[in-house]
Amino acid sequence: MKATTLLLLTCLAPAALAQSLTVEQFVAAEVADTNAKLQQYGQPQPGVHTFPAVADGDTIIYRFGVPAANHFPASGYPDQMRDLKAAMLPEVCGILQASGHYRDGLQMQYEYETGDAQPMGSFVINKRACDNYADNNAATCMIEQLAPINNDSAARAAVRVCTTQHPGGLDSVPQGIGRLLAHYSSGDECTVKNGSDTPSEVAAVNIRRACNKLYNPSSGLFDDLIPN
Repeated sequence: MKATTLLLLTCLAPAALAQSLTVEQFVAAEVADTNAKLQQYGQPQPGVHTFPAVADGDTIIYRFGVPAANHFPASGYPDQMRDLKAAMLPEVCGILQASGHYRDGLQMQYEYETGDAQPMGSFVINKRACDNYADNNAATCMIEQLAPINNDSAARAAVRVCTTQHPGGLDSVPQGIGRLLAHYSSGDECTVKNGSDTPSEVAAVNIRRACNKLYNPSSGLFDDLIPN
């Protein structure tokens, strides 16, 4: 399954309108809009059945039916749910932040079942999940590990440790994701704070790269995501 193609919430209400609604009203409006598009355009992904979305207070619930050919044996369901959530976090966190109700408890719940209606698993993406993700990735690992290091050999080892713990290294970190937490206003500010004291050029260079990845805005999804 291609996780990001399973997203349905593609046309958020304008920010000014969204902020005039309660989170419950916003959820109801988005579910109605999503289901209208589903009825108008049909299934968004061949081979995966998308059920109508459901509003439940501050939660938008998405439910999908996955044919047997597209899912793992039952023993692999927990790993598949974990991998799906990890793949979807960057995009869904951007959607939640852009909604105007990020801090009001808005969340999205994703439920998956087999073609014969046997549950595969589910997960929720909300502010807590997004904040945890923004604060625990290859870039944050590098900044934490490299800041106290004073030689190039140890710095290279620290980069390898972070890349092992977070496969894909900095390439796996969405540009600007750290702006969800607003620890720093820019990559330069982060670099000055964390890279000024190390005598290791390798450490300094990688701290700068990690800081720029976390705190410089992207040209797309994560623009202007510093919380108000």
